[in-house]
Amino acid sequence: MTAAVGWPWCFFIVVPLGLVSATLAPAVLRESRDEQAPPLDVLGALLAAAGFGALVFGIVRFEQDGADAAPVLVGAAILLATFVAVEHRLSTPMVRLAIFRHRPLTGANLSIAANAGGFTGIMFIATLYLQQVLGYSALETGLAFIPLALSACIGGLLATRIVAWAGPRRTAAVSMTISAAAFVLLSHTPNHNGYAPVLLPAFLIAGFTIAAAFVPLTAQGLTGVREGEKGLASGLFQTSTHLGAAIVLSVLATAATSRTSAAEAAGQTSHAAMTSGFSVAFLIAAALLALGAATAARTLPSTRASND
Repeated sequence: MTAAVGWPWCFFIVVPLGLVSATLAPAVLRESRDEQAPPLDVLGALLAAAGFGALVFGIVRFEQDGADAAPVLVGAAILLATFVAVEHRLSTPMVRLAIFRHRPLTGANLSIAANAGGFTGIMFIATLYLQQVLGYSALETGLAFIPLALSACIGGLLATRIVAWAGPRRTAAVSMTISAAAFVLLSHTPNHNGYAPVLLPAFLIAGFTIAAAFVPLTAQGLTGVREGEKGLASGLFQTSTHLGAAIVLSVLATAATSRTSAAEAAGQTSHAAMTSGFSVAFLIAAALLALGAATAARTLPSTRASND
């Protein structure tokens, strides 16, 4: 699709799929309501969305605009501070915040942000490396990612058996630690012929371990809460997954661009400078994955039945 009609169609294609899903939903989904559920916190949702959106945008623009991006970051801080103030004044949202007292849930949300950020990072940065450094076409790049996709499928399928044997804590912590090691390997990618010796083995490792970690983190992010809080826990976990990935990716892209600019200013060739930037981004992702592994080791239960 990217090679034939252009990359914007990767976004356009979901529009008809979404419209079809929205049309079929009333006919195939059974309605369910919780009469005791609190009302929708519209103001809080708007403030949080605007604040985190501004934060991601400010981080991305900081490397290019420098001090000119500061107002965006200040605005993000103000929006998020206002969100916290509003939530503290409203009793119902304060009750919702009590969900964070559940330690495995909090740990799973923090760890999934690093795990999702690592997966998004490897997809984004490796794509730039394959196309801008190695000169792969869009189709060749897509084919190069097949081992990563297959490895992730296998990791996801086997994850439940691994959790049953090792427990959620060990599965998540060990998987994310191995993922961090794969990213360290990626940081040694050369500026030529780097797919077979570096990217391919890293894809095979990271695809499996990132998917394997996702399963116990998802389970712990949704279990151990009261019946009426399961929807809240699910929404929180999805927010941590996607927002965490966006923030991590913005940090990685900014760090890579900054390092590339510095390397070019020092006289390195374009390919060498870009590879240097990508290496820094991979190392940052490795550090975040290691931090996520440590968080999982400290917060998740050792067995599926445990909730402490």
